[in-house]
Amino acid sequence: MNNIALVKNEVAKHQQSIAPKFIDKLPFIKKMKESLTSMVRSTPIFFLQLVFLAIWIFLFFYVRYLYKRRYSIVILLLFLLAACFGSMLVVKYNMQYRKYGIVVKKNAVLRSGPSDTFQVLLSLPEGSEGKIRKRSGEYYKVKIYNYIGWISRNDFKKI
Repeated sequence: MNNIALVKNEVAKHQQSIAPKFIDKLPFIKKMKESLTSMVRSTPIFFLQLVFLAIWIFLFFYVRYLYKRRYSIVILLLFLLAACFGSMLVVKYNMQYRKYGIVVKKNAVLRSGPSDTFQVLLSLPEGSEGKIRKRSGEYYKVKIYNYIGWISRNDFKKI
């Protein structure tokens, strides 16, 4: 069995064997988790960046006041709020901008454009990893082995 088939089998086994976590057994926490995930996916990254920046500016000025009054619990809650928005920003960034894939076909080719008519730049072995830069129709623009080119979506699958 080749490496690609092993990876596919391991991923399938892992997804099937994941036992429900304790948190997922509690209905209100599961609903809250789903709504937060939905909110992160639907919120534009620019908005999250602005909210995160506004929270930090607010914290900078307001924490000095709270520190003088010795409201440590409020300071802690505000920093937790900032950390929450920061985490949402990181998750959104990773979902939106970080896309990797793997070549799943033997002797796949990297082309200079998004069509079979373009020049072949490189022949890729099965299992080669690359970063997806763009999608156009049935082709991905990818960077593999410091080459940038186009590969068929049938030959390259997202990880």
